Amino acid sequence: MNYFKLAWRNIWRNKKRTLITAGSVYFALLLSVLMIGLQKGVFNNMIKVSVEDFYGYVQVHKKGYTEDKTLVNTLEYNDKIKKCLLSNKNVNALHPRIEKM
Repeated sequence: MNYFKLAWRNIWRNKKRTLITAGSVYFALLLSVLMIGLQKGVFNNMIKVSVEDFYGYVQVHKKGYTEDKTLVNTLEYNDKIKKCLLSNKNVNALHPRIEKM
């Protein structure tokens, strides 16, 4: 307990230096938290915009399409597939596309 009292007195021996150090640590911490929040927000927004504008969150392919991307292996889009996919409560919209690689 003696060391704690000694350290506390030593810290407040020069009040200006202590306040400047504490203030600089506070503002550095504040700025780092703000920058991390801004960075995560920007990254999440970039992912959201690119996914919603291009491919969407889910792609449905016919078996074998990813290995051999030809028109023969494409999935025929019909009402049965549309009803099956739209029956999922998480699906908002469908957009059939052919991806050119």
